[in-house]
Amino acid sequence: MHRYRQPSNEDDFEDFCLLLLRRHWVSPQVDRFGHRGERQHGVDLIDKSGMTPLRVAQCKHHSPWKTLPPAELRAEVAKAKGFPKTIGLYVVLTSAKKSAETDLEVVDINEAHKQAGLFTVELLTWDGIERLLDDYPEVAEKLVTIPHAEWRSLALEHQTTLTKVSAEVHDLQEVMAVDRRANDFDDRLEEAKRLVDEGQPRAARLILERLRERLWHDLTPSQRHRLQARTAGTHIAEANYERAGTLLVEAGSLVPEDDAAKAQAALGWELLGDGRKAILLVRFWTEAPLTHEPRRFSQGPPRATLNSNVSLHSSVPLLPSTLSSNSHWPSEP
Repeated sequence: MHRYRQPSNEDDFEDFCLLLLRRHWVSPQVDRFGHRGERQHGVDLIDKSGMTPLRVAQCKHHSPWKTLPPAELRAEVAKAKGFPKTIGLYVVLTSAKKSAETDLEVVDINEAHKQAGLFTVELLTWDGIERLLDDYPEVAEKLVTIPHAEWRSLALEHQTTLTKVSAEVHDLQEVMAVDRRANDFDDRLEEAKRLVDEGQPRAARLILERLRERLWHDLTPSQRHRLQARTAGTHIAEANYERAGTLLVEAGSLVPEDDAAKAQAALGWELLGDGRKAILLVRFWTEAPLTHEPRRFSQGPPRATLNSNVSLHSSVPLLPSTLSSNSHWPSEP
């Protein structure tokens, strides 16, 4: 069995009811009564033809799987009692489904109105409206027919779509937030590097420590590695080689497959005074032969080299640029 697609909002439903009652009452003079914001006494549509008894109507748009509550019906009927003209027939048209409780309420109201000499109340729920549409195809053609079972399915699909869109918007907001944090992270690293290059390692370290406090748990391993390496650079600038070495070894473990991280880890061991381990690590990664056994120096960090005579610390791009100069390192005795 097929049904008719309902108008999607109050205004469209009222337009539809206007067409339907003009045909059903055979009166082209059925029109809207007043406008929104005016006191309408529970009346949306009125037959202005002058026929008696006076016929008026109220339009109540509801979801098709809901019912019209008896209390809502009573409230509209009570308003209509204050209408400035004597009403003969009061029709309530609704897109809601039929309800035994509301039907009984109509009976009770009409019994009371008959004794009091008041108007008759008629309730047209959507199933009753559909039967009228079967008789009035010229009105029915204004609507698109769909199977009854599909109507509920379409409504549920619509709700599912809204939920999905809402989730996608939330995900997009999260991505934008991550992008903003990433940009802020990069800016702070560059600022710290600039401060070290300008001879202000303590100010740079303060920026990096605050960055760690705020973002560490949200950072990727690669970002954590960069942050550790930059922090190590601030300690090297103040000749705090032991702390710098510890940070560089930790940084290397965060991204163990990264070439720069490997070089930084080797440099970290060199700064910690274990030059042999640094050289062995480099030899393992590069399969390059050792040129000499590491030597101990009376001050500063040892400097292990490969047969290419390239210093380990010269291959660490994330350290401040000033640290790549041999003049920055303590000289051999």
